[in-house]
Amino acid sequence: MMKMWVTLRPFRAYAHLTQGEECWPHGVSTERVKDLVWAIESTGRYAPQGINCLPRALALQRMLIRRGGRATIHFGVRKGAEGVEAHAWVTLRAKLLLGGLPNLNEYAVLSSWPSERKR
Repeated sequence: MMKMWVTLRPFRAYAHLTQGEECWPHGVSTERVKDLVWAIESTGRYAPQGINCLPRALALQRMLIRRGGRATIHFGVRKGAEGVEAHAWVTLRAKLLLGGLPNLNEYAVLSSWPSERKR
C-alpha cells in the first residue's frame, strides 16, 4: 500500500508526516523499534513484486513518528555497473535502522528528509 501511495501522490502530500519531536521514540523501546524494522523488511520480502527502499523507508519513518520518534530518510546515488543507482535509508540519531548495504558508504547523499540542518 505504501508503494502505491508514494507512486500516486506528489511529495508535498506527505511532506508534513515528518513533524515530530527529535528524540529516540519516547515510550518506544529499542526492542519495539527493532520489531518495526523487522516488520517492514519482512513485508517487503513477501510482497508480490517486492518493495524497494523508498516505500520501506517512508513506512518506517511514519511508524516511528506515530510513536513519538523522528527518523531521517537519506536519499543517495552512486555510479554502478549499469549507470546511476539510487537508494534510500533510515537513521535515528545517526543510528542506521533500515536500508543498510555493504557498500552504503559509496552513495553520495543528495538530501535528507527532514533536513539535518533543521535539527
